[in-house]
Amino acid sequence: MSRPAGKKRGSVDDMDPEAARRLEEQIWELWVEPEIRRRSGQSDLPPRFKLRAFQILFASPSDGGSTTVRLNEEVRAMARIPPRQAIRPGDSVYAHDIEAIEEITLLDEEANRAHITGLDLGGKWVTYLDLRYDRKRAVEHLEAAGDFLDAAYTEQQKGRWRPFIENLFTAAELAAKAELMLTPTGSPKELRDHNKIRGKYVSWARLENAPGPSSQALAELGKLRYPARYLSKPLRFDPQRADTLLAEVRAALEWTRRRLIGGEPERQRAE
Repeated sequence: MSRPAGKKRGSVDDMDPEAARRLEEQIWELWVEPEIRRRSGQSDLPPRFKLRAFQILFASPSDGGSTTVRLNEEVRAMARIPPRQAIRPGDSVYAHDIEAIEEITLLDEEANRAHITGLDLGGKWVTYLDLRYDRKRAVEHLEAAGDFLDAAYTEQQKGRWRPFIENLFTAAELAAKAELMLTPTGSPKELRDHNKIRGKYVSWARLENAPGPSSQALAELGKLRYPARYLSKPLRFDPQRADTLLAEVRAALEWTRRRLIGGEPERQRAE
């Protein structure tokens, strides 16, 4: 059994070579080698076992559960690859057909887990990391946010500012939850509270991990929501703010959507 060496695809590929080497050593020392030793001690591996693939699955904080390590044919995922030659639907793809792996995603039923997946491509190891939790849940929240954003736009056209504010606030909060779900601190308990969602999202934006104006829009809409919906005091809203607020909430959706599909959003420094 030999550890992988050299530069890898996936998020490891974007790291400093020395940092990538140390990370790969930790992956093997913490998960891969202990699992092989455990199974060998229980006679659960063939006598001439050769590692060709591994996968480490981390349960979402929303689901609980333990970390799972898979070996060889147990690995389940979908990969996007630039093929060396044209591949037709139904063709088999072998290791020598693959030069690099652009992305590895989990199957739909496991899409809320984070993972590290390693593949031996003819002697060259490729290690791909996606340590974002709750991707499937985040997608669902973004889809719902888009629906409420459309509803807010409809109310804007009618000049009905109370339902405009309520729908736009809901869209902004759902977008913020989708973003925060992808982090280890996005626990379901903390993401049920309006104030905690707003506070976490503002802090996240200050670290340039989300658009600053979008976090400010969420805070503004949170304040407007109480007089708009609960009539706690007279609603004072300038209709000229509507277009700007719509744009800032839409930017939050697009930011997280790009993160979910693998693109890196352009960072916006908070003013």
